[in-house]
Amino acid sequence: MIDANLNRAAEALRTMEDVARFVLDHQTLSEQCKNLRHDLHAEIKRLPIPAGGLIASRDTSGDVGTSITNSSEHSRADVLSIAATAGSRAAQALRVLEESAKTLDPDAAKSIEAIRYRTYTADQQLQLAF
Repeated sequence: MIDANLNRAAEALRTMEDVARFVLDHQTLSEQCKNLRHDLHAEIKRLPIPAGGLIASRDTSGDVGTSITNSSEHSRADVLSIAATAGSRAAQALRVLEESAKTLDPDAAKSIEAIRYRTYTADQQLQLAF
């Protein structure tokens, strides 16, 4: 769960960063999203997971969730919908990471919670910038 949701959150934050950077030309918001992504990786490194443990746990070919889809996954109306979807995806993944971290390092979980709240703010600012 940690590997999958770390990837999901990082990809979503990168999408938000790139929308802010390349579509809105918004340096501050782009930097906020980049910092969120880097701060998240730093917190995950605090968890007592052996080096290489996350990548070693990955089983894309055996993952039953890779074939589950819905109709809205493959279309977006515009760039705003891309940004909104990314913000929602980031928040959901951060919640899973926060809950998972509670079993490993409660302090890291608190930090991930703070990143989740910062992501809510960045998501709001990004959507309002359109």
